[in-house]
Amino acid sequence: MNNEIFDRIDKLMKIQNKQQKEMNEYLKLNQKTYDNWKAGKSSSYLKYLHEIATFLGVTPNYLIYGEEKFSDISEFEQEILNALRPLSENYQRIVLRLIKAFPITD
Repeated sequence: MNNEIFDRIDKLMKIQNKQQKEMNEYLKLNQKTYDNWKAGKSSSYLKYLHEIATFLGVTPNYLIYGEEKFSDISEFEQEILNALRPLSENYQRIVLRLIKAFPITD
């Protein structure tokens, strides 16, 4: 399971065009830490899950399980949330403005 968690972290880093250096600076870690995680030499990222999730704009639940389920939203709404998660906050705000620009016609 630990490899799956790091794989999600690494995938989100790539999707969001974030650099290892950025995460290391955000978490105040040395330069080699991310490389050690990637090489499987360390799983110390587990103690930083909350901070990593914040850095990547997801929840720790997403990093652990690969999905987020909210009981009060539909499957379609969940799909929309999952599509938004990897986007930077700036792009998420753009999408929100676009959604708000459409009139409600139902």
